[in-house]
Amino acid sequence: MVEVNTEELKKYTDYDGLDLLNKAVSEINKKAVLASSIKKFDLLFHNDYIEVLKTNLKLTGRAIYKRLQNCKECYLFCATLGIAVDSLIEKYQISNITLSYLCDSASNILIEKYCDNISNEIENKEKLLSKHVTERFSPGYADLPITVQPDFLDALGANKIGVFLTDSYLMKPFKTVTAIIGVNDNVAETKERCEMCIKNKDCKRRICNDKF
Repeated sequence: MVEVNTEELKKYTDYDGLDLLNKAVSEINKKAVLASSIKKFDLLFHNDYIEVLKTNLKLTGRAIYKRLQNCKECYLFCATLGIAVDSLIEKYQISNITLSYLCDSASNILIEKYCDNISNEIENKEKLLSKHVTERFSPGYADLPITVQPDFLDALGANKIGVFLTDSYLMKPFKTVTAIIGVNDNVAETKERCEMCIKNKDCKRRICNDKF
C-alpha cells in the first residue's frame, strides 16, 4: 500500500506542528483513492514528432525526442488520488488554511510516491525481458506541450478512472499525473530530469526533479 507519512511531510514543508502534520497525513491517506491506467504502445519516429501507434497521440519537442530516441516502445500511464482529496483541500481552505496547505503538500508527496511505484513495477517487468526503461516524462515538462493531454488521456481511457480535462488542459482530479516511460534494448539513461530539460537554466525550484 502506498501512503505518505509524517516525517516525509515534515521534511517537504519544513513545518513542525506535529498535531497538524499527523492530521494532514491521516486525512490524505484516508481520503485518497489511488487509481491508474497503464498501457504499452509501439513508437514510430518522424522528422519532427513521435507517433504513438494505434492512438492519435503525437509527441513533439526536442526533449521527448531525445529521451525516447533509442526506444521502439513506450508505456503511457495516468495516476490519480481521486476527487475526494481535492474536496478535502478545498474544505480546509475555508476553515484552516494551514491544514489545507499541509493536506495539499501531503497529496503531492503521495501522488509522486504512487508514480514511483508504477515506474518501478514497469521497470521490473521489463527487466524480466532484458529490457531497460527511461525515466518518466510528463506533458508540460520541457518543451512537450500540455496540449497533448486530450489524446494522451483518450489513449488510456482515463475517463474510466474518473480523470477529465478542463478547458485549460488541467486534469481533474487535480492530484493526477500523466507520464511516458520509454523501453529500449540499451543501458537505461541515468541523467536527472533537470539535466535534460531545456528550461534548466531558468528554473529556480527544480520542481520536476524533487525527490521525497
